[in-house]
Amino acid sequence: MIKFGGVDRIYDAYSWRITRRAKEVWRSGDVVSSSHTEGSWLDKFEKSVAKFTKRKYGVAVGSGTDALYFSLRTKGIGPGSNVLCPAVSYLATAEAIKRTGATITFVSNIPGETQTLSLAIYTLLQSPRGDGAALTLIAISIVLSFVAILASEWMTTSAQNRMER
Repeated sequence: MIKFGGVDRIYDAYSWRITRRAKEVWRSGDVVSSSHTEGSWLDKFEKSVAKFTKRKYGVAVGSGTDALYFSLRTKGIGPGSNVLCPAVSYLATAEAIKRTGATITFVSNIPGETQTLSLAIYTLLQSPRGDGAALTLIAISIVLSFVAILASEWMTTSAQNRMER
């Protein structure tokens, strides 16, 4: 088990504040605000977040998906945009991109950080006359995949044969 360092100390230090504030909100009946009014719990929360993050505004949203969507829209992502999305990601990431109207391109790496084959193929396909080079990389990746499978099968068979002796 991997233990998160210090979380229990943070909880112990602040739990009374969290519990007290949560009880105040529940007792007020203003748990789900349908209107954003000055002095409401939502208003206080957003101002606290803005102050804590040293920003002019803090905006509360209903979910992480909404947070991703509004972040994308703030950056001008919308119809006509092409967004690279990690192939191994939570579904909400792709949903937020789709809600903007942008085109999703799934890649299996972090753009700018790693240079794996998928991003290389994507980059070649986006460049003029890059189709031939992209097809070459695809063919090489298929051959390497088959070689890896055959090597794995051979090693498994060899190990089983040695264990049977």
